[in-house]
Amino acid sequence: MKYNFNWDSVALESYIEETEFILLKWNYKEVEKFKILVEQNLERLSINPEIGVFDKKN
Repeated sequence: MKYNFNWDSVALESYIEETEFILLKWNYKEVEKFKILVEQNLERLSINPEIGVFDKKN
């Protein structure tokens, strides 16, 4: 079973700011690498959400 993600405004703004920072510091190629990395990790979480469970105790 796969899950979908709904980005809240803080997450979306943070993502945009990070891509802009990467572009400012490096170039479009690095921005694309970052976007692919985020997509891959979201895909992993959508397939196996337990790997992303937050435990306040640990």
